[in-house]
Amino acid sequence: MVRPTLLVCLGILLAASIGCALSGDIYTLLALRLVQGLGGCATMVIVYAIAGFVLLTLCLPHRGQVTAAASTATVA
Repeated sequence: MVRPTLLVCLGILLAASIGCALSGDIYTLLALRLVQGLGGCATMVIVYAIAGFVLLTLCLPHRGQVTAAASTATVA
């Protein structure tokens, strides 16, 4: 179920990016940038959820260390 959702979000991001490149006026560009941001945010949320699930199932004894390392890498 995650893979089709991820592909849809990536498709929205890609279509909005192409639309931004081809936009003719500022209002179309702003609307497509909004859609592009939504697609990008949804993609990031899904990827973080997948990574968290995989890390927590594989590294269950070291969950605190993995979470700290991921948080530090995100901030840096």
